[in-house]
Amino acid sequence: MKQRLIGFRGALLGLGCIIASAPSALAQTKQFRNWIAGCDNTNVCTAIIFAEPSKAVAEPGIPFLQIRHYPNRDATPEIRLFDPGPASENGAGSKEVARLVTKPVGAEAAKGPETFRADFDDKAGFRFKDAQAWSILHSLRSGYPITISIGKKQNLRLMTDGLDAALGYFDDLQGLDNTPGALVKKPRGVLIDYAHPQPPDLETIEATPFGEASGEPFIPNNLPATVRCIAPTSEHTIQTYPLRGTAILLRKNCGVESSNALSAWFMVRRTNARPERHLWPLSAGETLPSGTLLANAEVLPNSGFIRAVRFRAPTKDCGIAERWAWTKEGRFMLAERKEMPVCRTAGQAHWIVTYRANLVSPN
Repeated sequence: MKQRLIGFRGALLGLGCIIASAPSALAQTKQFRNWIAGCDNTNVCTAIIFAEPSKAVAEPGIPFLQIRHYPNRDATPEIRLFDPGPASENGAGSKEVARLVTKPVGAEAAKGPETFRADFDDKAGFRFKDAQAWSILHSLRSGYPITISIGKKQNLRLMTDGLDAALGYFDDLQGLDNTPGALVKKPRGVLIDYAHPQPPDLETIEATPFGEASGEPFIPNNLPATVRCIAPTSEHTIQTYPLRGTAILLRKNCGVESSNALSAWFMVRRTNARPERHLWPLSAGETLPSGTLLANAEVLPNSGFIRAVRFRAPTKDCGIAERWAWTKEGRFMLAERKEMPVCRTAGQAHWIVTYRANLVSPN
């Protein structure tokens, strides 16, 4: 047993090195057939699958099922149904009923259809009871015909191909493979005791406000050249945001590229200093692949935040959303990152979180 534990810990160390060296500047979600899966920096993993669209559904929004698994010892998966349509966004979803119906086939066909009902919870979704979670997971993995219904959207099919691969991805990233806590990669024998990996702690970030944009835009002549950003003109002036002391954040609007309004960002650290490119940080000390450029940036000085969303399509229901906090240490730090690689009507509230910090907000 001792040798097995040493090997297990060694495997975890190797996995940690792989994750730490992965290019976090790139998309961190993966697709397994019909499933989209991703894990955040504390190894909380999420997988979602959209229902097959039905021409009989007049209301917008494609419902989807979500499986979330925490890296705690012997954790029970959380399973929810979501309707990204107007009913959910307006809070009316609490009056609706959500169901998942599975129809066994083959040797288990005699059991007949089994219906699971989900209750509306505080995450604007319909959560199934923990006591039902393993039965639902078994049905999803079995390949049985499955339908979901939410309000007026009835009997929409779930094509669950790829779930085992997605759950195996969870087991790998959470360090649970070949342990009793694994979702699919269970050990062959019985383990009475085993080394359970400890997930990383959240990084605490304390945001602090900074100054509103200057009311007098100007056009400096000494900004570093930026690829994909046109030279400043009277129509593309520079906004300045006082940070702390003599430090100033500069924003240069670069025009629209596809469905994204781009802006380049620079920092002046002290009076009369030359502006430097500001590289927006990601986790593990990396920066965005585009360096100084942000898409669809929104500045919230009173909260100490800057948000940006890089949409993948004009529908604006897929892409990568990030949020940075200005800290008392005099730097911007990544506070949250969410991703949605496919465009199927899910708003940003439903995108998969791939990075999060313990954020202390001034408001």
